[in-house]
Amino acid sequence: ISGAIIDCFFPERKLSFIKDVSLGKYAVEKMALSDPRESKIVEGLKVLKEYVDLEDPDMMNYARFLVNESSRSYDDISQNPIFLAIKQVSILDGPEKEVATLAAKQSLGLSYDEKNAPKDYYGALMKAMEESEANQPLGILVAERASELDIPFILATSTYHHDILTQPIQDYASRNEWTLVDCGPNKEDDKASPEFWERAFRELEKKLR
Repeated sequence: ISGAIIDCFFPERKLSFIKDVSLGKYAVEKMALSDPRESKIVEGLKVLKEYVDLEDPDMMNYARFLVNESSRSYDDISQNPIFLAIKQVSILDGPEKEVATLAAKQSLGLSYDEKNAPKDYYGALMKAMEESEANQPLGILVAERASELDIPFILATSTYHHDILTQPIQDYASRNEWTLVDCGPNKEDDKASPEFWERAFRELEKKLR
C-alpha cells in the first residue's frame, strides 16, 4: 500500500445481527486519555462518583463543571471546599447517595454556567455509538496502524453530518500531527462530491512526494 485515505467513522463489520461497539469504545477511551483536560475531568469524576450519583444526567453535568473549575485553583479536587462539603453530606447520607446528590445539585446549580461548562464530546460519541455502530471512530485505530507501518495517510470526515462527534477526532489528529480533511461549512453533500475526494487525494499526494 503506497498511501491511504481513511474515513473516520465506520462500523467494525458491515453485516452484523449483534451490535458490538467495544472497539469503538476503546477508541473513544484512547482519545479521552490523551486529552489533558478530559483526563483530568475523568480522574475527578472517579473521586466524585464515591459520593454522588453520576448516573443522574444533571449531576453529571454539574460534576464535570465542578472538576473543570477546580482544576484552575486546586491540584486535586479533594482540596476543593465544595467537594469536602459534598463528601461530608454523603458520609451522613449512606450508600444510596440520594441526599448528597440532591444537595450537590442544588449547590452547584447556583454557580453552574452552561456556556463555560466543558462539553462532553466523548460522552456524546459514546451515546451516538449505542444508537448506530456506524458512529464508531475506528478510523483513528486504522491511522495508528498505518503510522506504525510508515504508510502515508490522511483522515477524512464530515462535520456537517457528524456534528460535535468529530471534535474528539479533530483534537486527537491535531495532537498526533495527522492531516484531517473535513467537509466545507454548510455543505451537506460535500463529502459525497468528487471535489471533496480530489481535495483529500491532493493532501495525500503531498505526503507521497
